[in-house]
Amino acid sequence: MPHAGNVEVAFALAIQILLAQIGMPALEHDLEKAQLIFFAQLRHTMSILQLQLRLDNRPN
Repeated sequence: MPHAGNVEVAFALAIQILLAQIGMPALEHDLEKAQLIFFAQLRHTMSILQLQLRLDNRPN
């Protein structure tokens, strides 16, 4: 029969591996979501700046 300490270590390693496998896709998803938000905000900011430039440069 295996020693109780060995069983606990093996169990902890199995859980750690499982969490890593679950965690990576979740982190990738969060990164993709953060990138989309960043680019959406950047596009919004650029649109506002372009509008401001048009307003500033329109003929009087």
